Amino acid sequence: MLETGNVDYLYIYKSIAIQHRLKYISLPPEINLSDPNFNNLYATASIAINGSAPGETRVQKGEAMQYSITMPLNGKNKLLAEDFVGYFLSKDLGLSVIRKHGQQILAPLKVH
Repeated sequence: MLETGNVDYLYIYKSIAIQHRLKYISLPPEINLSDPNFNNLYATASIAINGSAPGETRVQKGEAMQYSITMPLNGKNKLLAEDFVGYFLSKDLGLSVIRKHGQQILAPLKVH
């Protein structure tokens, strides 16, 4: 709706704005939930959400939003999974695609 002019602004992830070539304003890391170094500050904001049982609630505290990639140790297609993860972690392939689409790469990458 933003692209067609039906709304004036949206609150969305920066990566989505980048992917759609939209103008955006970057929020400082103290409030944009992007930097794990600010997790103590993010945790000062919380919300009560529905729990697993009817009438139950639980408190969800703020924390950095991070994406990750993993593979099961006993997967059926271990070699294909290793190739896929290898592609994602390749500086000139997967990581360049991820950056191009507005995702931040956290360093250091951990491989177990």
